[in-house]
Amino acid sequence: GLVLLIACANLANLLMVRAEARGHEVAVRTALGAGRRRLLAQFVAEGLVLVVLGGVVGLVIAWTGVRALGVAYPESVPRVASIGIDPAVLGFTLLVAAVTGVVFALAPLRYVSDRVGGRLLNDRTPTTTARPWVRRALVAGEVALAVVLVAAAGLMVRTVVNLMNVDAGFVRSRLVTFAVALPDATYPAVDQREQLYRRLIDRCSAMPGIESVAAVSGLPPRREHNGFGTDIENYTPPPESSELVDYYQTVT
Repeated sequence: GLVLLIACANLANLLMVRAEARGHEVAVRTALGAGRRRLLAQFVAEGLVLVVLGGVVGLVIAWTGVRALGVAYPESVPRVASIGIDPAVLGFTLLVAAVTGVVFALAPLRYVSDRVGGRLLNDRTPTTTARPWVRRALVAGEVALAVVLVAAAGLMVRTVVNLMNVDAGFVRSRLVTFAVALPDATYPAVDQREQLYRRLIDRCSAMPGIESVAAVSGLPPRREHNGFGTDIENYTPPPESSELVDYYQTVT
């Protein structure tokens, strides 16, 4: 949202500056008989062309960025396959861009009046009829939004750095994990499963560069909780309370 507002403010300012440069042209065309409706249609068309071109370029960049994200981080970004361009967000962005482009593309219409047009025709020196506070307000708003955006981005980067420096209790940079699924049809007995895990641990431990190997029933965050009812000696829970359950994770 902040990036969108900054872009709209920047576009509005550029269109107002462009309108200043076209003041003499609009005054001449008005003096030659061009009506307000004809000028209005031209400025609206110019604004729509600008919006369409900018929208197409932005859509291509967004689509390319989403595809690049999925290719670069297929595993580390959660649900990266479901990340895409949301039609509602895209429609809202195009609507705001269209309104901004069309509204500020109509800025040269203020030169259509006889008083302003006559003064521009009589004086060939550049004349500024726009209120300077409008452009100053746009620039101030753009800078303010940019400061907020930079501050928010800095806080997010700081959060990521803090998360990466959290002490997990083990060295994560030299840790490799993988999952093993044993079908019940092939390994129906517990002894068969135990023997397979022992062989895996022994063979992985013998590989060069491996310091130690261990097995665990489930790694966070995608792990199944093994819940078992627990009875505490000399304790009778109230009738309305739920059953006491402990959750176990098995690790070698």
